[in-house]
Amino acid sequence: MTPRFKPAFMLLILVGTCLWGVLPAAGYVPPGELILDRMTSTLGRTGKFSVVHTTAVADTACPPLHEATATETAWYDPPDRFRFESVFKKVKRIYVATPEAALTIVDGHVVSTAQSPLMRYREPLLCRDRKLLAARLVGMGIDTTVSSLGRLDGTVAYVVGARFPDASASQLWVAKETFLPFRLIINDSRERTQVEARYSQWHKEGAFWFPMHIEIYRNHRLIQTICSHTVTKKSVFESGLFDITALQRRYPPADAAEGRPPDSSTDEIQQAIDNFNKLYE
Repeated sequence: MTPRFKPAFMLLILVGTCLWGVLPAAGYVPPGELILDRMTSTLGRTGKFSVVHTTAVADTACPPLHEATATETAWYDPPDRFRFESVFKKVKRIYVATPEAALTIVDGHVVSTAQSPLMRYREPLLCRDRKLLAARLVGMGIDTTVSSLGRLDGTVAYVVGARFPDASASQLWVAKETFLPFRLIINDSRERTQVEARYSQWHKEGAFWFPMHIEIYRNHRLIQTICSHTVTKKSVFESGLFDITALQRRYPPADAAEGRPPDSSTDEIQQAIDNFNKLYE
């Protein structure tokens, strides 16, 4: 190589090295199950815990706790029991989910007996066992045998359930640098809807991690941001907190006057959004 071409050649090598450092590698991507194993290990095992948070509608900023007009509480009982509760302008909303059933109660009436897609954000945070989580993801339509490498807003992540950039398949994103959940996408082809959760501002409470900022999107539109303020470990929960049968006995269905049970086959996503918006009008 002649001396006059040597500087240009070295510059080319330098540019190539820099680009290699910022672009996703096209090489080895771990299998989905291995990614989930590393993710659940990083999240850390935990017993019962509760989270106090507020919810900002659409793209409004998260209010400080002392300025919030309403606070909400979520109870996590790993690996599979969850309860959410909020009170705003004397209207109380309760959502309870277990492996057997789910229930949404608004203003003292049962409005849905279906799993709420808007509450699916809980799954990677609640189930911190790789085998159980894999089964839960499969039940949500995520093919855990498929994995790829993707990028969103500067974050490089492993994509479990799809070949990036395919967004038509349900998928879980795990940040490549931290191995913490980054993005969850659930597609419902029957209802032609997509619900997405994005996790950020991770906080370590003892031996486990929890995101203090969760954005919820519906069909690519930001509809709410869950702003967590405190995460508290619990040794026990109040008896009956997750007892769906007892709740059904206590609260009548919303259309009891017509003698019909709540309809779980309707557009539950839109119903949940409407119920949520009623609380913040």
